[in-house]
Amino acid sequence: MDKNQLIPISDIERLKQQIDREKNARELAERQLEVYSREIHLANECLKKSLNDTKKKQAEIEYLTEASYDFSSKLSLINILQNTVSLTGKFFNAEYGIKAIFNKGKLKNGSNALIWSSNNGWGENLELQSFFFKHLPLERLPSDRYYAAPHWFITPLNEEDAVGDQNFQWIIYINLQLESNNSVWIGFLSKIESLDEEALHILEVAKGHLLSGIRQHLSDETIALRNTQLQQTADHLQNTQKQLIQSEKMASLGQLAAGVAHEINNPIGYIRSNLQTLDDYIKEFKLTFKLLEEKIYLNGSLSKQEFNKTVKKKEMNFLLTDAELIVKSNQDGIQRIKEIVVGLKSFSHTADDNLKHISIYECVDNALRIVANEFKYQHQVINELETTLPKVLNNYGKLQQVFVNLLINSAHAMPEGGTMRIHSELHQRYLLIHVEDNGIGMDEKTKSQIFNPFFTTKPVGKGTGLGLSVSYAILETQNISIEVTSELGKGTRFTLGFRLD
Repeated sequence: MDKNQLIPISDIERLKQQIDREKNARELAERQLEVYSREIHLANECLKKSLNDTKKKQAEIEYLTEASYDFSSKLSLINILQNTVSLTGKFFNAEYGIKAIFNKGKLKNGSNALIWSSNNGWGENLELQSFFFKHLPLERLPSDRYYAAPHWFITPLNEEDAVGDQNFQWIIYINLQLESNNSVWIGFLSKIESLDEEALHILEVAKGHLLSGIRQHLSDETIALRNTQLQQTADHLQNTQKQLIQSEKMASLGQLAAGVAHEINNPIGYIRSNLQTLDDYIKEFKLTFKLLEEKIYLNGSLSKQEFNKTVKKKEMNFLLTDAELIVKSNQDGIQRIKEIVVGLKSFSHTADDNLKHISIYECVDNALRIVANEFKYQHQVINELETTLPKVLNNYGKLQQVFVNLLINSAHAMPEGGTMRIHSELHQRYLLIHVEDNGIGMDEKTKSQIFNPFFTTKPVGKGTGLGLSVSYAILETQNISIEVTSELGKGTRFTLGFRLD
């Protein structure tokens, strides 16, 4: 087209309309873009807020979780309180914290009011300690409640309330009752201008956990203390029981002393007499040997006939035979003394608590040797126990003491003489040992009291009233059953039941 040629008006209008449409479209696109940009910005802001809220909730959950873990742990109460201050200080973005235990309004002796720092952890800082104590209402809160301050207290601080070049905006504190008259102050110093109300709510929740943890630990400490006291009491009672058993044993020995001495003196008496006779025989042997030596010296030799004549004249064969019998008799006497001494030694020895497989036959036999003099003259003792009886797991010394007491009791129940019989019943899972006599017996009232301490029907000086009660205590601790059957005027039977392995 020639450039000088005129453009029709209709074309110009169309171009103008096209330009207007493009302009409108561009403006619409710009407005839409602006809307999208605002929406994206708002979405980003929402995401940021949501992320911050999530981080905040996560921090709250972590704080409560860690605090709850400490409260339910086996840490000491002091360590739990210290950990609580550290966790709470970090969660609340505090600069400093304190844990101070007071007794009746005064700092407890031996309690260090250490300062927690967000930068350096725990340490001593007397300046900060004084600052805390200045702003805590130490004298205004009562000490007769479980906790003196039921909630967290928040107090704003002035610009003049400074420590060195540090100015603080707030002091947050709580006071909790511990055991007895003790209470703990927990406080924080914060530089934050505006405190987070939700964080304060979380502190209130944590306070409930802390109170529960304190109660639980105080209860655990009380239980542990009582358990320790009970164990000490049990140990003391056990030692007292051992002393009582040993004292009763010594008392029994005291009653048996005269009889035991008599039992030892008898063999010693005839051993002494036998030794005197042996001394005479030795003198006679020496004279005879001297006579034979003289005859050999005079005659140069000694015939068999002359030797036999001299031996017969001096009764050498009789002396030799009798000397052998005397030596055998002395050996038996010494063996008897040895058995009595061994029995006394095992009986008087302070028994430990060790259990061993022991022979009931040997235990009863040694007990009979100890009390032999009690049955010596007017009594008949029939021991039907066999050496083949199965061994039982028990304490030899204590069981021997039981049998000694039962045997003495039977002897005293037969003041005019009688028969005591010891026999056994062997069953598949247990062994019964019966100790019975045909003495005076007991009525039901007496029988019901025989195991009571200091109960006795014997005259003064004849018994302590402890023998059967101590025996019962021994049997009870050794899981040995005991039954008593008795009839007045006919006799008594004690039956001990031993469980077999």
